[in-house]
Amino acid sequence: MRYFDLHCDTLSRCTETGVSLLAPEGQLSLPAGHDFSAWAQCFAAFIPDTLRGEEAFRYFEKLSDVLIREAAQHPEKLTLCRTGEDIRKAEKKGVCAAILTVEGGAALGGTLAHVDDLLNRGVRLFTLTWNGANELGGGILDEQNTGLTEFGRQAVKKLTQGGCVMDVSHASEALFWDLCAFSDQPFVASHSNSRTICSAVRNLTDGQFDEIVRRGGLVGLNFCRDFLRDPGDKARITDILRHADYFLGRGGEHILCMGSDFDGCQVPPDLQGVAGIPLLMEWFQKELRLSDSQLDALFYRNAYTFFQRFS
Repeated sequence: MRYFDLHCDTLSRCTETGVSLLAPEGQLSLPAGHDFSAWAQCFAAFIPDTLRGEEAFRYFEKLSDVLIREAAQHPEKLTLCRTGEDIRKAEKKGVCAAILTVEGGAALGGTLAHVDDLLNRGVRLFTLTWNGANELGGGILDEQNTGLTEFGRQAVKKLTQGGCVMDVSHASEALFWDLCAFSDQPFVASHSNSRTICSAVRNLTDGQFDEIVRRGGLVGLNFCRDFLRDPGDKARITDILRHADYFLGRGGEHILCMGSDFDGCQVPPDLQGVAGIPLLMEWFQKELRLSDSQLDALFYRNAYTFFQRFS
């Protein structure tokens, strides 16, 4: 099977523990994906809300150094991909296509001078905020529901011109709709579920999902149990299917994909980690009665096609 995942927090785990991506630890490691015939993985450089300014940028450098170093040391296992062509080449070589992303626009350090630094390191997806507010706008837990700031508009424009796609997971509702008003470009919600199915505010409203469909963006299904059902400790693989089925019913067959959040959350116990992805696909086939082509679209092709168009 082929697998394309829009979000994991494995770089944070590797930075904190000092272990390699090749070590069979955590929810995501390279050995755990041995069953994939093709694998593209977005690795997020997550910036906590406790870091701002130059300190946040330096932390981004530290996290991205991990991925750059791993790709240089283990070219037979993964390659850092900056373009759609790079992803195609990785697929042909049979190695993991590693894509560097940012989770939290504070990574810019509050200055446009760092936009080129991020782009030069290979960042291709840019999550505007985490849960709190930063220099670009408000996160979903920002009590002020801050929209897109003037700095945010300048940053979005420059990043987009550099080939970087905006990511609205974690964004406040005001920020989401301000981005829609400011830019006509497709964007993604890399790891977000349906608020209709699970009331967690981190999930997308129907209106937000419909807008992403209209633009031809992407929505990655999040495996975090707290965003799958209420209460989260009861979440199982079948809850991932409920969100998928709902999104498919709203016209998401060409934009829905995976955004696991591995190594950044607790997932259903019957999934565990990336080694459980083949089992997840079996559940999709059995319960949703999807064809092989439909399964490949959700687990790989939708995201792959998007990156061929926009990177």
